[in-house]
Amino acid sequence: MSPFGRLRARWGRLPRTVRDEIAADEVIVLAEGMFGSVTYRHVRAPRLYTSWGKNAVFGAVLVTHTRVVVSTGHGADIENGRFKHIDIPADHPIRAQLEVSVERPGRLLIAYDPAIARSDMSGRIEIRFHTSDAQRIADALTGRAVVQDV
Repeated sequence: MSPFGRLRARWGRLPRTVRDEIAADEVIVLAEGMFGSVTYRHVRAPRLYTSWGKNAVFGAVLVTHTRVVVSTGHGADIENGRFKHIDIPADHPIRAQLEVSVERPGRLLIAYDPAIARSDMSGRIEIRFHTSDAQRIADALTGRAVVQDV
């Protein structure tokens, strides 16, 4: 396997702890190994400030009837090479504050203000994934999807 493929396999997957926790849930969408980027705009956090920053990432999106998780292979709170940007119950009010769209065919945008989850952070974080399933994932994240075979 190429070094690029190893990174994709390692960082583009959900953490094992999340996989174990959702084993009994009905999965609406699970997309792993997606290549993309994370853009930080005017992000402030303890010991961190950036007016603009961009990192290449591999990531995963999971939507079940009980949980929503967006994880990438880059971030400040890395757990075994993975960073959970979003990990909330499916009915949490934060879900309505996520900006989810398909910017163009094959490119999914998930944007949010980190202050909605952490009071010590502010700014805007934009996660873009390149995937042929962008519309299906966007529908699941916004609650418009029905359960499909994955």
